[in-house]
Amino acid sequence: MNAWQPIEAAFRTALIAQGLDPDEWLEPCIDRFVGHLTAGKDFQVGVEETIDSVIYYGQPEEEDCIAA
Repeated sequence: MNAWQPIEAAFRTALIAQGLDPDEWLEPCIDRFVGHLTAGKDFQVGVEETIDSVIYYGQPEEEDCIAA
């Protein structure tokens, strides 16, 4: 099992529960979640905060991801 599988599963479940398409929202959420982890946020709060953050601020543009 890949170490990211449980994290991806948690995001997929949370995205589906919010009525969002995981195929569209999973990658931006994982990218932002890594930032939350490096800030020391706890896993469960990080998942919820990450999804809310991506919904509120929008998905990062590809150029933004490359620049970061």
